[in-house]
This record gives sequence, structure tokens and C-alpha cells, in this order.
Amino acid sequence: MRRIVLVLFAFFSVASIAAPAAALPSSIQVHRLLTNPEMANRAYMGEHFDSLLAVRSFYEGREYEAVWTRDRLEQLRLGFIAAQRAGLDPDDYHFAALSREYDFDNEMAVELLATDAALGLIASMVGDGMMAQDATIFLERALADEALAERLQMLRAFRAGR
Repeated sequence: MRRIVLVLFAFFSVASIAAPAAALPSSIQVHRLLTNPEMANRAYMGEHFDSLLAVRSFYEGREYEAVWTRDRLEQLRLGFIAAQRAGLDPDDYHFAALSREYDFDNEMAVELLATDAALGLIASMVGDGMMAQDATIFLERALADEALAERLQMLRAFRAGR
């Protein structure tokens, strides 16, 4: 319970600070970074990607279009609460990095780390049977419907029922 309170506190204390800049990173910027051979070796906001191949696949399917608006990041933060209630540790999904203040210099890192976090949360909530491609499709649909928090909450219920 105390951990949930801390997550909620972090969520509400940084929700307005950690909003992305007015413009999302361009598809050219996303493409350049994701195709850079050194990307896998570098830390972004102190974090490394858990599933770089899945992140690359997600953006390739979207023609490298950025997705993480302020509203979507808030939905992801609510997803962290659902994950915690499902017995997962939000810190395993870049929670600390995504809760920090950021600016133009690291908005690209936030974009990509948020995708990595969302794909990881989805796969972990479903369990071992989920393929990276399925997590990508799930995320794509949840974002298209602007229902990421709701869908992660449904996965939490699914996980609890297993």
C-alpha cells in the first residue's frame, strides 16, 4: 500500500513537469537514432533498453512516427500503477527515468524509453506466452484508441485471474 501511495505521489508530482515539448520528435530523428549501431550500447537518462528489437519493430511499422503525447504519457503512468498492483516493479520499466523532468535535450529518450516500458509492461502482464510482435500490436491498438491505461488495467485483471 505504501508503495502505491509513493507511485501515486510521484505520478501527480511530475505529471505536469514531465510533459513533452510542444512538438514530438520528428520521424527522421527517431529513424536516425533507432538505426544508429551504437544505440544498444548507450544509456538514455541512465537507462538501457530492455527490448530494443521490439522498439525498433514498433517504430518501423509506424514509419518512425513519435507517439508519446502528454496524455499518452499520463496513461502510461497509470499503467505503472496497474503493473504494481499486478505484482510487477515499475522500476523494472523505466519508471524513475520517465518520472523525471525532461526537456528538448532528452525528449527523444523519453519517447523511446516510454515505448520500451509500455512493450515490457504488456509482455510481463500477459506472461511468457506473449511474443514481442503481439505486444507491439497490442500497444498500437491501445494508442490508436487512446485507451492505454484501460487496456493495461484489463491486462492486470487478466494476470490476476491466471
